[in-house]
Amino acid sequence: MGATLTEVLMSLLILAVGVISVLTLFPLSILQAVSAHNHTQSKILKFNSTEAFHSSPITLNTHLPPPSASPSVNSRFRGFWQPNTAYTIGDIVLPTIKPGSQHPSPNLWFICVDAQDGSGNPPNGVSGQIEPAWSLTGPTSDVNLQGNGFATWAPLPAVAIDPDPNEQVPHDDPTNLGGIVPLFSPRAYVVDPLGWAVAGGDGYASSIEFGNRTDVSTGIGASLASAGDPFALLRINGGLNTEAAAAAATTLPDSWETIVEATPDTVTDADPTGPTDGSVVFPGAVVLNGILGTPSRIVFTSVDGVQHVARTITNVIPAARTVEWSSTQPFPARFPRDGSGNPVVGTARIETFDRRYSWFITVKKDANGRTDAKMAVVFRRGFSAEDEHLYYANFGNPQVDLDGLNGVDGIGPDQVLIAWNPTMASVGWNPAPGSPDPLNEPDPFLKPGAFLFDARNVEWYRIRSVVVDETQDPHLALITLDSPVRQTTQADSSNNPAPVGRAMLMKRIVDVYDL
Repeated sequence: MGATLTEVLMSLLILAVGVISVLTLFPLSILQAVSAHNHTQSKILKFNSTEAFHSSPITLNTHLPPPSASPSVNSRFRGFWQPNTAYTIGDIVLPTIKPGSQHPSPNLWFICVDAQDGSGNPPNGVSGQIEPAWSLTGPTSDVNLQGNGFATWAPLPAVAIDPDPNEQVPHDDPTNLGGIVPLFSPRAYVVDPLGWAVAGGDGYASSIEFGNRTDVSTGIGASLASAGDPFALLRINGGLNTEAAAAAATTLPDSWETIVEATPDTVTDADPTGPTDGSVVFPGAVVLNGILGTPSRIVFTSVDGVQHVARTITNVIPAARTVEWSSTQPFPARFPRDGSGNPVVGTARIETFDRRYSWFITVKKDANGRTDAKMAVVFRRGFSAEDEHLYYANFGNPQVDLDGLNGVDGIGPDQVLIAWNPTMASVGWNPAPGSPDPLNEPDPFLKPGAFLFDARNVEWYRIRSVVVDETQDPHLALITLDSPVRQTTQADSSNNPAPVGRAMLMKRIVDVYDL
């Protein structure tokens, strides 16, 4: 008995509903799977790094400027306080890190304000046998009980470090600079070994300063510190002085990508007695260009697939289709070999290290030395000027006039207003007398769910919604956050923008974790 027309149409309708549902939900499921994978990997990286900080907490706490930024201050920094140690007036120390902690207690700089030897002669003295109880409100007495004199310490919590050791400028009073340009906030810094290394490690506004205002069309820098801004954030490497060391510490160790896999023509083992480097020759169809530009390794698999050997690539000869590794790394004796003693290999796989997930850490301290550290995990982080661009911003202050066009902003307590100028047209207001206007700024990364960083107060927020106004210069974006602003912007007018906020909207941040 045949089906009626109604039954046929109903069947087609049900089929269509099912197909449409699958076509609709499948892309969503893929996106959810990718997001879940990113969060899982970032969480693993966070846990790995946290354990490393417990064993080596100095990574988070070595935060005075390097010599290229402030040689006078750097030469006075003596690191963590040490017992029975000679100190001189002007020396700066950090209290020690107690067992189980990741930061000094309290996490403040202390400067030696008085020191005498055993005969009462300044300016040198010797510290005591036991670390003193550090005072936050007055001098700390550090007496050597063996008669070698003493040192007296005072907290240095609210001044910005300046190149001149005889002059310190209050960092919380930007209107009273006294002709001195301070460099960095002493209460906030960023631990960013990979950013420091990639930026070069010795430049001023690119590597040791986190965040910038740069004309992306000409490359003219207008950094916070060079514009006389006393809130600049110091970028430190945590003692990781090379890009290789930084990558090893800040990325997942298993982020390797296969670029070549084939059965090799020949494999010659390394010989430490020669010495002779190991080498492998690939078939003619294999192309080996561009491998040495990134950390690379070659992984050999035995014919039966049971044994695997990985070696770091030291040289590539593309014309000969040959890859070499160090003479100090021969194959293990248990690996199958032919009559000539060379390894019998099933496949050889060339892998390059892919920095998919990496971290940097923002740290800030209050007046009592309590530390708030947060780790941002980034997927395939970029290191261009655009990636760390800072935008003028008003964080939750309804009385601030950010753009100089419409009177006070009138924003809510959970809102941020940012301004930027993407064209060569006139700017609404000059950021500081004598400094470059922020022309040709990159468009900000404005996406609900993305992260916004307050680069002045070192606070992180998630974006809940965005309203953009591109009808005037500068362009404006009203951002609603997932929580009220924790520290509002303090500025009385657009003509005095030194204390106006700075917002960074870095792309591809997976998550931000408390440490």
